[in-house]
Amino acid sequence: MIKKEMTLGEIVSKYPSSVNILKSKNISGFDDSSKSALLNKLTLEMAAKTKKINLEILLDTLNSSFDTYDADITAEAREYKTGGTDVSGLLPCPIRLPLLEAFKKFDSDNPEIKLNYDLKSASSGSGWMEDLIKDNDFSKIPDIFISTGFELFFGRNLKNRIKEESLFKDKTGLEKYNKIFDNTGLKDPYGNYAVIGTVPAVMLVNPSELKGRKCPETWEDLLSPEFEKSISIPMGDLDLYNAALITLHSRFGYDGIRKLKNNFLDSLHPSQMVKADKLKANKPAITIIPYFFSKMLPERSEMFVNWPKDGAIISPIFMLIKNRESASLDKTAEFLSSKETGEILSKQGYFPSVHPDVENNVEDRKFLWAGWNYLYENDIDQILDNCTKILIENTKEV
Repeated sequence: MIKKEMTLGEIVSKYPSSVNILKSKNISGFDDSSKSALLNKLTLEMAAKTKKINLEILLDTLNSSFDTYDADITAEAREYKTGGTDVSGLLPCPIRLPLLEAFKKFDSDNPEIKLNYDLKSASSGSGWMEDLIKDNDFSKIPDIFISTGFELFFGRNLKNRIKEESLFKDKTGLEKYNKIFDNTGLKDPYGNYAVIGTVPAVMLVNPSELKGRKCPETWEDLLSPEFEKSISIPMGDLDLYNAALITLHSRFGYDGIRKLKNNFLDSLHPSQMVKADKLKANKPAITIIPYFFSKMLPERSEMFVNWPKDGAIISPIFMLIKNRESASLDKTAEFLSSKETGEILSKQGYFPSVHPDVENNVEDRKFLWAGWNYLYENDIDQILDNCTKILIENTKEV
C-alpha cells in the first residue's frame, strides 16, 4: 500500500504505472536520470506540499488505482509439473476469482494436461513478461499468456518476432466471433493473436457539469473545444488509458490527442469516477470509464452512462498461444476460449465475450478500436510515448 512517507523513487519502482498519475499532478523528473537521487529522497508528502496538492486525495487516487496489498488471498503452493502446459495471465479484478475457480476445476478434470498456471490481478503489472521479451528469451514465456494491453502485445520486439517467426498461433478453434463484433474486424486475419473478450470504455456524464452544453454523442464530439478542461481520463488504469490513446490516434491522429489534451481536466481512477459528482472541486463533465465500473454507480446518482454512437472503445483481452504441436495445449486454449469462460467474462465482469454462443446483453451497441492493420503497421511503442508526452508533458511538436 502506498503511504505518504514513501519516496517517489520507491513508489514508481514498486508501482510503475503510478508515473502517469504523478505526472498528471505536475510531479515530474521521472525521465531524467540525473534526478534519481532526488526522487529517492523526496517523499510523497513533501512532493504534495511543494505542488500544493491535497495529500489525502492523492493517496486515495494512487491506492485506488493499484492492488497494492502484498497478500494474495488466492495464493497457494503448487508443485511445478515438468513437461506440462504453462499458463500465465493478468486478469481484470471482477473476473479473476471466478475464472480461477473454473480453471482449478478444468485442471482437476484433466490431470493428463499437467497444468502449471499463474493468473494474477491485472494491477500487478506485466513487468516480468516485458523483461522476457526484451531479453528475447522466448523459451521462458508461458505456453499461453492472457492479458489486455496494447503496449505489451504490440511492442516492437514481440510484434516483429511474431510476424517474422510465427512464434504464436490462434489455436482457439473459433472460426467466427460473436455477432456483436461483426463490424469490428476483431479476429486477427493473420492468425497470430487470439482474442477471448473485450473491456469496453464508455462515457460517464455528470449532467450538472454540462452547463448547457449538449451531451457528446461520439468520440469526435468529445474533442470539441466546448469541452475544454471538462474530461477525466483514468491514467491509473493503464490498459484503458492506452486503448483510448491508441484508438483516438488511429482515428484523429496527433491533432486529436492535442484536442484531448486541451479538454483534459484531471485523472481519476474508475472507482473514484463513479463518485465524481461528490467532488468539491475539479468536477469533470465527462469521464472515460470501463463499462463494468458503471455498474457501481450509486443508486441515486444523477450521473449516467453514455455509450457513444460510434462505439465503445475496447481493450481486447488477448491470448498468445505458442505455435507448437500439443494436444494438451490445444485443449487448454479451447477451454480458455470456450462458452463457459465467455459466460464468466460477460456475466460476472460485463466484458463482452467473442464466443458466438454467449449472450452478452449489449446487442445494438457498437464497438470501436484501432484495428489489425493499424497495429501491425505502426510503431505502437513510439505512438504511445508521443501521445503521453502530448497529454501530460505539454509537448506540442511530435
